Amino acid sequence: MCSGPSEDFFGRWPCPGCRPRGPGGLAEAQLAGCCALRACGRQPPWRAECGRACTDEEVRGAGGGEALAREALRRFVGVSGAGAAGGAAARNAFLAEVLRALGEDHSASQLLLRGVALRAVRAAQPLERTAEAVWRCHGFLVRAGWPLGMMPLHGLYGALIERAQAELAAHAAGAPWPASWPSVVAAAAHCAAVLEGPDSARARRGALCSLLCAREGAPPCVA
Repeated sequence: MCSGPSEDFFGRWPCPGCRPRGPGGLAEAQLAGCCALRACGRQPPWRAECGRACTDEEVRGAGGGEALAREALRRFVGVSGAGAAGGAAARNAFLAEVLRALGEDHSASQLLLRGVALRAVRAAQPLERTAEAVWRCHGFLVRAGWPLGMMPLHGLYGALIERAQAELAAHAAGAPWPASWPSVVAAAAHCAAVLEGPDSARARRGALCSLLCAREGAPPCVA
């Protein structure tokens, strides 16, 4: 990092050219897309994925994005990763505010989405919602350079392997899985093999669940 400009992957802000924020923040269709990353020592410091060079003012503007990012971190850490304090309505309203200001790929947004994913697993929420919530956060962390992604957090891989066993026992033959579920199970099984060893009981159960999910639904994709 000392040898030259190093971009901050976690500080991914919406590109002001491709995804301009209006008075109410980002439009629904622009929550994800082209992002700008900052590097210290580069002028101008921001470079978007489309190639656009931007200043701090162009990217961050005069809004409260930095304050929102700090508040998102406070809420996430304050409850050991389970999500923001307060009821579901308050959590959802704050998440919507952060997404409109920072987009889906900013680390603050990902912290809150990670809380959604953890709650979905803990509360045994419907499989489609659980799979989607886990997979979007897992993919973000893998792209950021964490090979095991979200799976080691709070022993998530173990909970997902248990859920996969239960779902397989209740699964109707020939019924499709939610699109990302086989990939989620495969990632959990891989994490178990890395952290506990490929011959551990949990890793073997995870591998079998992954194989069965792949056979009955779409094949697992590699992050």
